Amino acid sequence: MIDAISTPSKFDVKAKSVAKLAIVCASILILFLGCIPSFDFTPAPEAEPVSLFSQTLDIKVTEARLTKLNPPGVNSSNVGATMNLFVGFDVLNGADTFVSLRDLDYKVYLAGYQVDSGRLSSDQLGISEGSSQHFEFPINLNIQTSPELFNQALQILNNTSTYMRVLVEATTEDDLRQSLDDQLRVSASARVMQPDINLVGMQLLNAQQLSVKFQAENKGGVGYILNSQKLNLRQETRSVARADIFNIQVPAQTTINFEVVFDLDATFDALNQIDISTDWLFDVLGAENGVIEDWFLRTKL
Repeated sequence: MIDAISTPSKFDVKAKSVAKLAIVCASILILFLGCIPSFDFTPAPEAEPVSLFSQTLDIKVTEARLTKLNPPGVNSSNVGATMNLFVGFDVLNGADTFVSLRDLDYKVYLAGYQVDSGRLSSDQLGISEGSSQHFEFPINLNIQTSPELFNQALQILNNTSTYMRVLVEATTEDDLRQSLDDQLRVSASARVMQPDINLVGMQLLNAQQLSVKFQAENKGGVGYILNSQKLNLRQETRSVARADIFNIQVPAQTTINFEVVFDLDATFDALNQIDISTDWLFDVLGAENGVIEDWFLRTKL
C-alpha cells in the first residue's frame, strides 16, 4: 500500500514567505538605523571673548627724568614749588598682525602718588606687527603741598633710587582692552649751576635813597632763593649803606631782574665812586645730601 505524499498548504507557504520578508526588512532597517547620525539638541556654550592682542602687547618705559626743579616760596602760601618730569614709553606689538587702537589711557605714579593721567587718541593710532610705537610727554607738578613728592625730587637730584611707574590701558577699535604696566628708575638731567648776578643800573632816588638794579641768570635745572643780608655800598673804605634782600625767587632756566633800595647815611657823596661789596646767600634745592643748602657767593661789583 503506498502512503500519500503530503503537500504544504497554500497557507503554510504564504506564512513562510511573510516570515522571510520580515527578516529581510528587519535586517535592512537595522543597517539603515546604524548609518543615521545622532542628533544633540542641547545648546552649545557661548565662547569666551578673546582679545585680539591677548598677551601680544607689552610696555617698556624708556625715559623717566627730572628736568627742572623750581624753589618753593618762603613764608608765602602764594608761591609754590614746581617739579618738571619727563616720561617716555614704548608700546610693543609682538603679534603677527596689525593692532588698531582707539585709545591709550595712561597713569603715572611717583612715590606711590599718581602724578599724571591722560588719554592718547588718534585715527591713525595703531602698531604694526612685530614693531613698537613711542609716546612721550612732560609732567609739571606743583609740589608745595606734598612734602613726600618734594622729598622725592631731592632724592632724584642726589641719585637715590626712585622709581616711576607707568600704567597703560590699550583699547582697540572693537572695545577690547588690555592693561600694561612697567616702571623705571628716575634720573636727573637737572643740574645745580652757579648763579650769575650782574649790576644793570643804579639811580639816585633822593638825597637819602639809592636804587640799584640787578639781573640774576640761572642756567641750571634747579632753582634757588636769594636771601642776602650783607649788601654794602662803599665809598673809599667807608660803608655808606647796607641793605637786606629777602625771598628773591630765581627759578630754573630763567633770568630775572630785581631792585634793591639802599638807605644812605650822611657820609654818602653822590659825586664819588661807589663800590658794592656783597655776600650773596642762596638757598639751593638739593645741592647736597638731599636737603636745602646755603650757598655763598662773594662778589665785588
